[in-house]
Amino acid sequence: MVVEDKRSSNRVSSQLKLIRQEKMLSKKGMAELLDTTYSTYCNYEYGNREPSLDEIVRISQKLNVTTDYLLIGFIQMNKKEVGARIKFIRMSLGLTMEEFGKKFDPKADKSLVSRWEKGVSKPNNDRLKRISEIGKVSMFYLLEGKFTSADIQQAEKGTVFEM
Repeated sequence: MVVEDKRSSNRVSSQLKLIRQEKMLSKKGMAELLDTTYSTYCNYEYGNREPSLDEIVRISQKLNVTTDYLLIGFIQMNKKEVGARIKFIRMSLGLTMEEFGKKFDPKADKSLVSRWEKGVSKPNNDRLKRISEIGKVSMFYLLEGKFTSADIQQAEKGTVFEM
């Protein structure tokens, strides 16, 4: 009798869903991006089927993420490190906390931005996504501090980061 470890499958499925939502794609759009069928992609995202190791490598290349990110995800988000990256993005853009907070809907007041930057609290997922858009970086960079190839391409186009 073979016992399958559902935790790794659930991790891949949740990571695929997170990436799909970050890219604002439908399940059909994600399947097309990955050059797979809609039903195969849905089985991956729902955790009904786990991609093979070769497929995980191919998917990670198509999505510009590491295989570790697909398999492990964000083990534990360090709020202080994320806060430091948020502050770096804000300061690189030359924005005050008030100006930065106005870029959100609903607006974030100065004290909330300060709590994010100090690592006292973390922005919700929608606000994290907005911060990554403002800073022109991936969610992966914002949360993990590691650049993806997409981040490097953005930097070459002249975003806030100098490499």
